[in-house]
Amino acid sequence: MVFITASLPISKDCPEENIIWEPEILVSDSTINETGRINNLVSCDYPSIVVRKDSVSLKAYIVFSCFKNRSRSFVAETKLDVNTSGLVQDNNGYELALYNGNNRAEWGNPVVNASSNGNYYAWSDSLSGIYAGWKTPNTATFQSGNKISFKYDYNPLVIAKHPSLNVYSNLDSLEDNCALVWQENQTNLFSAPNRILYTRLRRTNNLYKYLPATFLGNPSLIEISNNVASIYNSLFIVQNPVISRKLGYYRKSGVEALCRRYDLIYWELANSYYSPALNFLSNMLIYNYDTNNVAINWNAFGANYIRSYFSVINSPDIIHQTRLDDTYSTGGDVILNFKYARNLAYPYVGQFSYSSNSYASSGSLDSSDINDLWVKSVGSGFLPHLSKSKNLIEKTNDTWKNRRVYNNNLGRIITSAKYFYKGRSDEMLADWYIGFETADSSKKSFLFGAPELDEQRFSLKLPFEKVVSDEGYISFVETSSDTIASSWFSIEDAKELALKLKGSNNANSKVYIQNKETERTLRLNLPNGLKENKGAKAKYNLINGLGNEFRLLFVKNDEAMQYTEELWLEGLPIEEKPAGSFKGDDGFENIDLIQIVNRYYSDNDISIFPNPASEVLYLQANVPFEEATLTVTNLLGTKVIQQQINLSSSPELKLDISFLLPGIYYVNISDGLSNISGKFLKR
Repeated sequence: MVFITASLPISKDCPEENIIWEPEILVSDSTINETGRINNLVSCDYPSIVVRKDSVSLKAYIVFSCFKNRSRSFVAETKLDVNTSGLVQDNNGYELALYNGNNRAEWGNPVVNASSNGNYYAWSDSLSGIYAGWKTPNTATFQSGNKISFKYDYNPLVIAKHPSLNVYSNLDSLEDNCALVWQENQTNLFSAPNRILYTRLRRTNNLYKYLPATFLGNPSLIEISNNVASIYNSLFIVQNPVISRKLGYYRKSGVEALCRRYDLIYWELANSYYSPALNFLSNMLIYNYDTNNVAINWNAFGANYIRSYFSVINSPDIIHQTRLDDTYSTGGDVILNFKYARNLAYPYVGQFSYSSNSYASSGSLDSSDINDLWVKSVGSGFLPHLSKSKNLIEKTNDTWKNRRVYNNNLGRIITSAKYFYKGRSDEMLADWYIGFETADSSKKSFLFGAPELDEQRFSLKLPFEKVVSDEGYISFVETSSDTIASSWFSIEDAKELALKLKGSNNANSKVYIQNKETERTLRLNLPNGLKENKGAKAKYNLINGLGNEFRLLFVKNDEAMQYTEELWLEGLPIEEKPAGSFKGDDGFENIDLIQIVNRYYSDNDISIFPNPASEVLYLQANVPFEEATLTVTNLLGTKVIQQQINLSSSPELKLDISFLLPGIYYVNISDGLSNISGKFLKR
């Protein structure tokens, strides 16, 4: 059976004030099908709800699944009036659609969205895949042309289920579309590919799915077929996606209404149910650029993760809020709730709030947050659900109006306002790591935590661009970048540099230390065999800095790698002395900075000057090659210059580099027997 209840208004910002509920109303006691037949007291469950105005008054629209027969069930909807005295009982619900599959925990699962021109609906079918429907708030059933079905992969061994819609589109801005996500998995467990799918729904004359015509991102990140995007594929099982749309205003430009839509998607990844490090959450943020409700282009960036070495994490639910000020003091505009459990018999509900797009920053995203990150433990229980609102969060301190419900471990529904307030009790310290990973099934990755100099952390420049709308609300857009730089730091006497690193599949990227004045760089030696589920701490003694300023450069080694972030609940275990070719017995590598402090240097019998250079470079080799090949490559290993040379009469060579892009390059001269190399910086 399906019940509904409503809460009394929340009047004050006080942690002692919880929700006060009105008496519940049974909404599934009878349903009417399209022939007018009434079904009484059928078994119904798995409800979803929106509250919006129809042409007359405020209404609650509740959709749910009901039993039909041994092989089929149906989606039903009950509509209730909502007034100042509470909910008003409707006499009947209405049968919206039949679907195949009698296991309502797997099939059906209807969801509903409120958009300016009507309500969108989605549910799953064991044979046809995903169904979507649209109708006006005043009608009881779907009209012709307003119900469609689809899958991404029509292989009969692939099943599509668990759809999710953003609950509210921007009604005030007359937004007439919504976003839809769902999962597709092989019937054979852990067979590739298992996918998370994304599309948008819009109804003009008929209902249709669509994507903007132009994708601005890396084409290796997204696979598109029939206006459906596969945004994540994995050997892992991917399941239970949820989506929330950030409700920003349209930006006015002349007669056009411009809009940037942010669709935030979370889902579960599961490998072994009993292995905490292999059961975690992932997310992706999708940007849509619209003009007058017409999609122009879109972008998406690499997935981020919330993981734990100790606990299984699943059941995500999110609120993605828009604020009209530039203050993030309460912890961010994304509120995430989830279930985590060390002991599967005693799960807990957790909450994490973060700003805009990044776990690593709760501030302006100009640099990473150097403060500790905390994940709040709400209480024992599971299946958390956060309240959704069609309204913008006008001010930062309005987050106290949020509430959640969840099941406790005794089977009761609990309502809670806990941790929508400032506080540090019952919190878990979390470690963040940022870096790069490939989007394909190989999942090569290289990530690092906050670097430390003499045990003092310093910041990293994250790859985000600040965007301010005409109305003044602020957002951040991820930019494509192959390098993450730290802030500048000064070295006079010897100092200890410590890096926390992790990675997988031999995807070790490059880390450099750069001198600010000379712009020269020196590559750091990294430990071998970085691990996916355990961190490694690499330590370096920095000497001969002579008071100069330096910074770190973390550079990806594969053009297919994308920026990514991970948040590790309760911290990630660290190996203090990881395996690697470090010179010192104490696990330290001595780094002599004099070679990048001096303007000129000699490296492996080759001199390069001037360095840095912008137009012409001179090379002087102490090996008299008669016939040799000169090769210049960039940081990704791409050859940008290759030519045959003869140095038997003169050891000096003039090289035109005016056409090269600014950056670090490597020079190699080889005759097949001998080999010399060096590097230079192109301004």
